[in-house]
Amino acid sequence: MKEHVGEIIESSTAQFTCEAARLHSAPDYGSLVKVDEKDYSIIGVVFNITTVSADPSRRPAAYGQTEEELRRYQPQIFQLLRTYFDVLVIGYYRNKEYTGYLPPQPARIHSFVYSCSDAQYLEISKNFNYISTILTSSCESKDELAAAVVRSISRFHDNPADYQRQAGKELRRLLMADYERFKTIVRRIIR
Repeated sequence: MKEHVGEIIESSTAQFTCEAARLHSAPDYGSLVKVDEKDYSIIGVVFNITTVSADPSRRPAAYGQTEEELRRYQPQIFQLLRTYFDVLVIGYYRNKEYTGYLPPQPARIHSFVYSCSDAQYLEISKNFNYISTILTSSCESKDELAAAVVRSISRFHDNPADYQRQAGKELRRLLMADYERFKTIVRRIIR
């Protein structure tokens, strides 16, 4: 069975927050993840990753040592650290069919989160609704996120440049009134 990459600790219909299964091992920014619920699987894109102290009253301090040295001489430091990642919901599967809009219910707290399979990346990529979901979201750096997701998804296609062109056409349609924003996102896709 596939190992989970995180566990949900906060959830709403449009997004959720996870604690990574291991310190410093969140899925990549812009990658696709899924949560299997009873009747459907929720699909989302990772849009924010943070590592902080689990105890808000104990902020990490600089020690002037490498991580290896700290692990050797002060391993207790790492017991206080947690890596979290935020996920923007872009769609869901029901009856093995992907739908590019929000699920009927949010993901449940303590559900495990998994990386999407290659086949899921390819299926999800057929539906460009994820681009408008990202561009209209309240996420910070949503233009950067849209470009990162297109780059991430295009890696699973036989012809990544062709998929990027198709995504560019969808971006052009969505951003017809904002040509500068369109150009900026496209530059980040083909970098």
